[in-house]
Amino acid sequence: MYQTTKSDKKESVWLSKLLLSCSLKGSFIPKVEARDFRHFARFRKKIIEEIACEKNGIIKVLEGANIKLSSVLSNFDGVAGNRIIDTLIEERVM
Repeated sequence: MYQTTKSDKKESVWLSKLLLSCSLKGSFIPKVEARDFRHFARFRKKIIEEIACEKNGIIKVLEGANIKLSSVLSNFDGVAGNRIIDTLIEERVM
């Protein structure tokens, strides 16, 4: 359980005095458009991070199977890399 301290009591008294004297500013609340933009920017960042995590996982699995695409391709998630990975998957399944 949260326990108050002497400083908490002093701060609450100080804040109440400031509030009563109208010395406190209200919190900044951005407009709906700005909130939506922030939400989508955070969502985009999360998706990009998840994609990078999945790519790293693919590289780890391939290197665990002694397949090092980075020695052949500079960008394994391009068209050529995807074709190689698709071929590897098809050969493994069949």
